[in-house]
Amino acid sequence: MDDFKGEIVEISDETPFVKTLKMRMDKKLDFLPGQYVFVVIEGERLLLRPYSIASSPIDEFLELCVAKVEGGVASKYLHERAVGDSLRIRGPLGKFVLCRTENPLIFIAAGSGIAPFRSMIRFALDSGWKNEIHLLFGVRTKADVIFAKEWEDLEKAFPNFHVVITLSREDGPETGYVQTKINRFSHLKDADVYVCGAGNMVQETMDALEKEGFKNIFVERYN
Repeated sequence: MDDFKGEIVEISDETPFVKTLKMRMDKKLDFLPGQYVFVVIEGERLLLRPYSIASSPIDEFLELCVAKVEGGVASKYLHERAVGDSLRIRGPLGKFVLCRTENPLIFIAAGSGIAPFRSMIRFALDSGWKNEIHLLFGVRTKADVIFAKEWEDLEKAFPNFHVVITLSREDGPETGYVQTKINRFSHLKDADVYVCGAGNMVQETMDALEKEGFKNIFVERYN
């Protein structure tokens, strides 16, 4: 695990509460899709906060997806950064990584749990993987869809990529929580399934997957 310095070159407002920070690193940071880094914040005491890498390993820049958390020291600090500022980064870490397989791939995320899947999906598509790739992404409202335009563009560009967005607090083409949508994949029991999110979502999704007969399940739980 090494220390790096990242200069912020672009900040994107993904939703009213989520920003993406794009950084140019001072040296090459080799990582696997799905891994995370620590952002080191120096002050009265040293704070280390983990953030999943949202960019692909073959991208030129490193990107972090930062959700603003009520009372969160790190998220407040990062949301106040500007282009030209630098961040101290430590890593990479984590074993929740994309494994090469011929099986279909299913990614199930809620909220900012989408970050590692952006890395995984972009890497798989840009590397020419031919697997059927499905993304089931749950958010509260349409305004909360992180990387909304990008998912639309990728689905148009890659015929093997399929996206379902489900809304829990607003009407839309799909409504409800992701854990209630597992049966739509009942024909893909041989798939590798990746789950990422917070709270009860992860456990309830795992329970639903196991009830449907899925065996290859990989999980990252955000606290």
